[in-house]
Amino acid sequence: MQFAGRMRVEFRWKPAILTQPVFHSEISMKRIVLTAAVSLAISGSFAHATTKTTMANPAATFCIENGGEYQIRKNTDGSEYGVCILEDGTEVDAWDYLRSHFEN
Repeated sequence: MQFAGRMRVEFRWKPAILTQPVFHSEISMKRIVLTAAVSLAISGSFAHATTKTTMANPAATFCIENGGEYQIRKNTDGSEYGVCILEDGTEVDAWDYLRSHFEN
């Protein structure tokens, strides 16, 4: 059509024709959801694989660094205490040994 020497263009919207059956898109959606769920499960399992760092007993460390052997012993009531066995065979309480070297 021409209008005052110019061409008039008309656009009409036409609905898109589905080229794939509806169930195919449902399978794709299930695949996406399943992949996302598996990915989350796997990534969550790696979060618990970290190592826990603990601080060593200062009395035990001091005993070993000074040539002694550190042992943990139990009292009759079930409580535990550390013993430092010095190079000459003398047995002392590990914490007393540490404190004796750092008293003012």
